[in-house]
Amino acid sequence: ARRDALAFRQRLRLPPKYFLFVGRLLQEMGIFDLLAAYESLDREIRSSIGLVFVGDGPACAELERRASRITPGTVQVTGFAQRDELGNYYGLADVFVFPTHSDPWGLVVNEAMACGLPVIATDVAGATPDLVQQGCNGFVVRARDVSQLAVAMKLLGENEETRMAMGRRSR
Repeated sequence: ARRDALAFRQRLRLPPKYFLFVGRLLQEMGIFDLLAAYESLDREIRSSIGLVFVGDGPACAELERRASRITPGTVQVTGFAQRDELGNYYGLADVFVFPTHSDPWGLVVNEAMACGLPVIATDVAGATPDLVQQGCNGFVVRARDVSQLAVAMKLLGENEETRMAMGRRSR
């Protein structure tokens, strides 16, 4: 995907830069926290970096409804993606965000790191203590803390050098 980024972005209708969430679209996954954090970012940040949700679930329609009110900014809900397509979304993303309220592990964190992404994850995800090193390859935020999530997104959204360095450390 990275070698032919323009073609993949066009085929998948992805923004040039984006925060990425992958998983079931359920309230317990923190998707509405993520959307609220994105909405609270400065207009300039939202204008330059989008938010992409890859997945499906019972909260999909509500997520799309709330997302449609955010302007400026690009929020895309792609729907379900087959496992062999996920690498394209990870490979073209800038930051992976896992705002879950509860998760025994969160394999998506492993997947994002393998693709060289900095990670923002909540402190309740099982993978977080083992994989996310605060300030090194990402940020750990309190579950349900929209303002803390927004601060981490702002830091990574504004600083490409930091994103790149943290992504290398993740890989």
